[in-house]
Amino acid sequence: MTEHAVLPDRSDSQAWLLAQAAALRRAAALRPNLPIAIDWEGIAEELEAVAAAERNELKSRLLVLCEHLAKLAYAPMVDPRNGWQRTVREQRDRIGFLFEESPSLRRRVEEQLDRLWSKARREVLAQYKVRDLPKRCPWTVEQILAEDWWPPVPEGVEEELAQPV
Repeated sequence: MTEHAVLPDRSDSQAWLLAQAAALRRAAALRPNLPIAIDWEGIAEELEAVAAAERNELKSRLLVLCEHLAKLAYAPMVDPRNGWQRTVREQRDRIGFLFEESPSLRRRVEEQLDRLWSKARREVLAQYKVRDLPKRCPWTVEQILAEDWWPPVPEGVEEELAQPV
């Protein structure tokens, strides 16, 4: 009896791409006797490459997001704050677009957060004289991705921001 796999809905491109790649590999193993030449393995590799590109885009955007949230929370500077906030909003929006296309990518955020925070931390430390920058991400995934959440402002910066121009 033939076993039929349930394929993910195409509304989750990440899950669909990987399921299709696996299905093509299974089909290639069966060596279907088709009158046309199909590079089953090559097609599977291309589908996986598209899925990997989505994952890499997510990691890149999360890295930038973590870096700019860290700057906002720990860098004792006033002038660049508006640009950092703009970057945070942009990365959150673009990550949201990725989740719309591939909801299964959301679970990868938790898996990647510590590694990405470490890289973001290294970059912030290289650019600015900051103290107390934690080795582990001090925020939850929900906070990082929340449209209306912002980290606390560093001491001294809050007073400068409150002064009239």
